[in-house]
Amino acid sequence: MKTDSEIQRDVLDELRRDTRVRETDVGVEVHQGVVTLTGVVRRPAERLAAQEAAHRAPDVLDVANDIDVKQIDPSDPTDTDIALAVGTALEWNAVVPREQIHTTVTAGIVTLEGNVGNPSQSEEAARAVRHVRGVLEVVNRIAVLPDRVAFPAR
Repeated sequence: MKTDSEIQRDVLDELRRDTRVRETDVGVEVHQGVVTLTGVVRRPAERLAAQEAAHRAPDVLDVANDIDVKQIDPSDPTDTDIALAVGTALEWNAVVPREQIHTTVTAGIVTLEGNVGNPSQSEEAARAVRHVRGVLEVVNRIAVLPDRVAFPAR
């Protein structure tokens, strides 16, 4: 039988693997093999996903699911609304090469990916979308690849 700290680590690993819930939204405590989940999620499906992840961990005897679901206000923008607004924010920014940046919006988290020529373009892309209504977090995975034409080899 594993120790409580080993079970906790296994539950956290399962939460990291489960794409239906953000591991950072869920607290995990273990006492004598009983897992207690705490935190706040946006949807009931995320609460259930966390519970299922905990049950997948080896040596978990029982799960107490104390995760709260924050009711989504009907006026809150959907991920589609956010994605459209993020695209517009990037297009309107003169520094950002919009055609080189791809975005993904999941539960209000915007992930930026692509390649730009300098660090300021990457930073400006993140800055441009950070305050779009409904954006909870920006994950900037834009790679900076200096333009070989702009900086020719000597």
